[in-house]
Amino acid sequence: MKIIKLKKIIPIVLVSLFFSCNSSSEQDVFLGKWVSTKDSISLPIEVYKTETNFFVKIPYQKTIKEFPANYDKDEKFLSIENVFKLYYLPDSNFIKLNVKGRSENFRRITDDEAKVRSQKYVSRLRSDSIKANNLKNSTPFKDYKNNDAEIFNRVLKRKKNLQ
Repeated sequence: MKIIKLKKIIPIVLVSLFFSCNSSSEQDVFLGKWVSTKDSISLPIEVYKTETNFFVKIPYQKTIKEFPANYDKDEKFLSIENVFKLYYLPDSNFIKLNVKGRSENFRRITDDEAKVRSQKYVSRLRSDSIKANNLKNSTPFKDYKNNDAEIFNRVLKRKKNLQ
């Protein structure tokens, strides 16, 4: 009697164990840190999950904004406040971020690459600030051939955004 019960229980246990080990769902492809394929210095966006809820961290000006995200099972995308939509592109292993009709592709990066990018971003801000201070002491709009005016305007815009 015990042997017959074991023979019936073992296949059930094996099948349930197989499906529980294969828990990587189609939603988990969004998880990780992602950077724009267009810019080599952009800060990464991060998608993470707590139990059943998704969250997306997006760098915005001086801070990192954190948004809750909802997964649409039918169309297989993450939606953030009905404005942002993240689609996974399995052929290229990219995600596509759509914002009000505009889109951009992002590629996955490691934590180490994210740290390096953050350091590059901060050093770029510092070097642009030094250039801006040097340009303020001179007449930046005097010589357009050296692109001083363009650098100066870019730095002033960035400083406004950071304040």
